Amino acid sequence: MTLPAGEHVSRGFTYMDNRHFPEAREHFQKMLDIYPTDPLIQRALFGMGRALMWERQYAKAIPYFDRLAREFPASKDGREGLYFQASCEVRVGNNAEAARHWQKYTVMYPQGERIDGSYVNSIDALREAGLDAEATAWVEKVRERFRGQPTETNALQARLRMEINRGKWADAEATAALMQAQAKFSGSMTSLDEIKYLRASPSKSKRKRPKRSRCIHPSPIQVRRITAGSPRKARVAH
Repeated sequence: MTLPAGEHVSRGFTYMDNRHFPEAREHFQKMLDIYPTDPLIQRALFGMGRALMWERQYAKAIPYFDRLAREFPASKDGREGLYFQASCEVRVGNNAEAARHWQKYTVMYPQGERIDGSYVNSIDALREAGLDAEATAWVEKVRERFRGQPTETNALQARLRMEINRGKWADAEATAALMQAQAKFSGSMTSLDEIKYLRASPSKSKRKRPKRSRCIHPSPIQVRRITAGSPRKARVAH
């Protein structure tokens, strides 16, 4: 059934708010097919991308967000399109591409609604792409931009986890000590207790495991002595 453009958009978002994503996409697709030049087309592109994203069809969502970001860069939908395009790229394993989009967001929209997430997510995406040097450089960019704010704490946490995962124990110790001394944890994605725990992790990992002792097999006499008594029940691990 064909409805006015605004009605298709309205019904699409109503369905999406109630998690009826296929029905929502039907209305957004009608909008794209029947009203391709209507000003509300950007709403349909955003709705289509988000509905697919909620359904975890990330690869299918990317073209809608890409078009939205390219054709409507001056609108909120355009900003959201760029941000969520990067989010979908991460989920399909295109981490370097995701970082590029989030970095583009920081340049195009320095006061955007998702500016802090774009900075911090760039670090994680670069780390997942194996670009540690670039990830570390972005940590410093975040610290400069968000000095004394929870976003700086999130960036330092990302660096700490990267250093632990890479086995850079001395660097991890220095980062954890810095966070305990200076970080603002309120409103961040971590806590002082978590940092204390992560700070302890490197020292545990560096401890040498004791050498495995040689196995000495009992003599036949010892075996007879062991088996002579009543058998013991084995403890079952639950």
